[in-house]
Amino acid sequence: MFVEMCETGILVYVKPELCCSRAQETQTMKRDGAISTDASGLLKISPKAQDPRCEASTELKLRAALQRHSLAMDLAGIAEFTVVEAWVQFLFTHVAREQPHGFNKVTLQQLVECDKQMFTLAAHRTMGCLQRGPAEPKPQDEAIQAKKTSHEVLQYLTPLPAFRTHESTSAPSNPRPPKMPKKEERPNSKGTGKASGSPGPRPNLPEGCVATDDDGKPLCFAFQSGKCKFKGPPGKRCA
Repeated sequence: MFVEMCETGILVYVKPELCCSRAQETQTMKRDGAISTDASGLLKISPKAQDPRCEASTELKLRAALQRHSLAMDLAGIAEFTVVEAWVQFLFTHVAREQPHGFNKVTLQQLVECDKQMFTLAAHRTMGCLQRGPAEPKPQDEAIQAKKTSHEVLQYLTPLPAFRTHESTSAPSNPRPPKMPKKEERPNSKGTGKASGSPGPRPNLPEGCVATDDDGKPLCFAFQSGKCKFKGPPGKRCA
């Protein structure tokens, strides 16, 4: 795969799931055949061309897949193993780094997207010039050194904020009814209540003053202040 890239001069990103070991290729190889025709028109049965895949869902398995990816690039002459492996180690340091409070850790998906962006930028930089002499530096090495600190690449390693869903407070099974305000008890106008024309409450009298006349009848203090509500005939008293 990488040798074909070197011959065509076009760098293509290879997913980590496609970087299988020889043992994994042997285990996933199927013997299902497909009928095809050769140049002379004769029918022949040939095995189906299926790309073997490996699992790269965990950090350890993804690390092993990217290591095989680096070895394949070194064997094809596209990049040095030490340079590509240093780039992979740089990615995993961001995954293992503790983030500030309120932010999530960098995920493996972000790591893969960052690696893909690096190869996309390197493909534009090295288009048509993947083949170099033995003593010349590899084209992918120069692209990695030039772009590994670029904002176009590092933006994929930015920690994302952690969103917390607030749990709704469940209502009690037997909610208590709201307390009703107590009604003010009004005095009954009928019965033993005082009449509307009563002299009213007796004020505190200074020393030497009396609240009754010479006949012992109470004096109307409301009449003195013009607040007596008695409307009887003249000569009658309110109390």
